[in-house]
Amino acid sequence: MHNRGHANRSLRVLEVDGDERLSPGADVESGEMVVGRVTSSVPGLALAYVRAEVAGGAEITVSGHRARIH
Repeated sequence: MHNRGHANRSLRVLEVDGDERLSPGADVESGEMVVGRVTSSVPGLALAYVRAEVAGGAEITVSGHRARIH
């Protein structure tokens, strides 16, 4: 990392509205932009690699479901 700058993405926890289980590989969207991908999930929670510029607590959508970055 020293010679390459900084990490553009980090592994984040997503709180998903409802009891849906998201598919691995699903796009994480903020507005019209894709800002990450889901790696794994259980009902109501998911892990995803999300771009560093997306702030904690941000409202996002994943496969048409509303979610928040925890």
